Amino acid sequence: EIPSSVTGIGNYAFSGCSSLTNVEIPGSMARIGVSAFNGSNLTSVEIPSSVTEIGTGAFRGCSSLESLKVLEGNEKYNSRENCNGIIETASNTLVAGCKNTKIPSSVAIIGFSAFEGCSGLTSVAIPSSVTGISDYAFKGCSGLTSVAIPSSVKWILDSAFSGCSSLTSVVIPPSVTGITYNAFLGCSENLVIVGVPGSEAEEYAQRNSITFKFLDSVQDISEASITLERASYAYDGKPKTPAVTVKLGGKTLAPNTDYTV
Repeated sequence: EIPSSVTGIGNYAFSGCSSLTNVEIPGSMARIGVSAFNGSNLTSVEIPSSVTEIGTGAFRGCSSLESLKVLEGNEKYNSRENCNGIIETASNTLVAGCKNTKIPSSVAIIGFSAFEGCSGLTSVAIPSSVTGISDYAFKGCSGLTSVAIPSSVKWILDSAFSGCSSLTSVVIPPSVTGITYNAFLGCSENLVIVGVPGSEAEEYAQRNSITFKFLDSVQDISEASITLERASYAYDGKPKTPAVTVKLGGKTLAPNTDYTV
């Protein structure tokens, strides 16, 4: 338990504390330092309204983290739409996420190391509000198998998806005009980049000897089976977007790569 007299958690304070599964951050806390809880086994974190600074990678490598919430009243950060993540209010930057994060449609930037080391992340829906994916944003997300980059994104920075060892499909639109050389370093050897001819995506694939597939190739999936995550919901006044599984010939198709909804 952190005493209520403590106002700051230093850089790397609990880094590598693999036995740490629970922490209560007191309402006196103003600062959480760089990599403060890196590599711990926290399952749930609540950020009090008093916190005004969260360092880069504060929760990187917390692969057991299921709930990440900023409490009401915080003027610097928020967890809008119950997103299970931390968003910097002024810049609309997602600064930290977990395996259950749903990125809100108002987020503009996926921040530095936001999901780094989140091995439990198996899928991510990047909304069309996002214009950039920062350094190390999804580095080491070994459970991630496919990603569709929306046409709002302009750049993908250093090691953004490096070490995503299960990543086999990435859709990159022509809006992306900058991809750093190691953005997809260490991904699956079966990685396929899907894009349009003459785009930065095609040039990147060629420079890095990655298989490239034209985005305009179309397959008939009219005979595919579609399964909803849930058949019904209780009305609570909020919109619902159920997860959908689409299979064709025994193969699970990748959303926004093999099909769109």
